[in-house]
Amino acid sequence: MKTTNRSDIPNPTAREQEVDHEEHPPRLDLSARNLVGFAIFVVLAIVALYFLLPQVAGLEETWHRLEDGSPACRGSALLSLELLSREHPRSVNSVRPLLHSLANADDNEAVRRLAILALRNGSPQRDTIVLLQGIAEEDGLSQETRQTAAKVAAGLDKRAKTR
Repeated sequence: MKTTNRSDIPNPTAREQEVDHEEHPPRLDLSARNLVGFAIFVVLAIVALYFLLPQVAGLEETWHRLEDGSPACRGSALLSLELLSREHPRSVNSVRPLLHSLANADDNEAVRRLAILALRNGSPQRDTIVLLQGIAEEDGLSQETRQTAAKVAAGLDKRAKTR
């Protein structure tokens, strides 16, 4: 009589496990119920971000500071706009009237220079070039602001002529 070890007995579950180890891509079950649930989730997330995030992050106070118009806030906003506009000139074009008024009439000369620098990345529109040429000739401004305006106006004029 022959004795058998446990290792001699075939294990059908081990074979099944070997077969199941093949990698299958995850299935995406697109049903109407899942799509509606996802849409509701997205809407609730957007609503939560819109209403809750400003309260949590203190953005309400930030908006009031910008409305109050401190030169530091205006300057940091203009610096951010100038950096953003290097890759996306449309951002300058969308706020061009505001940049014109800041470049032309802001009380703080550093803010005026930052507005002038932000205008250089926008499209070369004639009214911007004329405004900057006028600032370059304005007597009450520092030499640095006038030179910045002249350089930006010349660069925009050159771009306008190559179009």
